[in-house]
Amino acid sequence: MATGVGAPLGAALDYAGTGLAISGAATTIGAVAAPNIAYAVQNGDGGGGGGTPHEESSDGKDAGAASLRFEHKGPDGKPLLTEENAYKALEGGPDDTTAEVNPELKGKNEQGQKNPDVKLLDRQGNLAGFREVKTIANPKQARFMEQLSSATKQLKAKGAKINEIFFQVPKGSDAYKWLGDWQKQPGRDISKWRGYTVRIVDDTGEELGTYDWGIPASMTWARAAEAAEAAPGSRTRRAPGC
Repeated sequence: MATGVGAPLGAALDYAGTGLAISGAATTIGAVAAPNIAYAVQNGDGGGGGGTPHEESSDGKDAGAASLRFEHKGPDGKPLLTEENAYKALEGGPDDTTAEVNPELKGKNEQGQKNPDVKLLDRQGNLAGFREVKTIANPKQARFMEQLSSATKQLKAKGAKINEIFFQVPKGSDAYKWLGDWQKQPGRDISKWRGYTVRIVDDTGEELGTYDWGIPASMTWARAAEAAEAAPGSRTRRAPGC
């Protein structure tokens, strides 16, 4: 779980870009988070598209996960993206889309940006969006912000309807604070990123939240906390300052 002055993430999001769709978020400070609300809303069981005609076979998922791990290595040359998170990065997305490794991930687009790692397909197999996978080896805010900015450029260059980042951080990372600081950088107009989302997990597989980075972090947490507190039997406590 996020530590320090930050707070856990986990608010459900409205992928249409019109704001938050809080659905009884159940987030507890300093404890293991409940199953990620946003993906439960999007995917039902999180299995990736509910058995659409274009859902990959087990062999296809295995190969895809292996490919993503090969592409995301640490300073020691070994895969930094864990096997568990590689499979998570290939889970289905919003609007009942399915995910598969982008065969053009090693190439660049006409703007010189590296292509995203994963493409999202609708029920008919048409391209609906992209997902970029990012990892950092050490819990350093500067590196997180650098990688987040890189991903935004990669996704924006594609101009797709659905734009996502799957971000693996080391356990103990204060991802909530980092994302908030990225949003608050001088001259940053976060409104243009409404509808772009980042799903943050740590290297133990713990979900740290799925976030619309066009919505202020403080606003997201406050509204999620209010919804959780209103839920029957909730024991959620507010984050400091919320």
